[in-house]
Amino acid sequence: MAFQKGPGEGYMSAKTRCLASNPRLFCEQKHATHHITGYVVYDGDYDHPEVSAGSARDAWNKMLLKIGIEEESI
Repeated sequence: MAFQKGPGEGYMSAKTRCLASNPRLFCEQKHATHHITGYVVYDGDYDHPEVSAGSARDAWNKMLLKIGIEEESI
């Protein structure tokens, strides 16, 4: 799968691969009072704080690595 070109390089590729593994995943901004603290990937109601990041692209890429590590250990 080819990576996206430009500032968001890798975003759609990582997101698509994660959603192919688990379609319930989604990414949202985490908020604190009056500012955004980052992005985190959720699986339904459960968030994965270990894959939180400063950008949605990085959060999806971290989730992709987490999924890959879990699949290898099975």
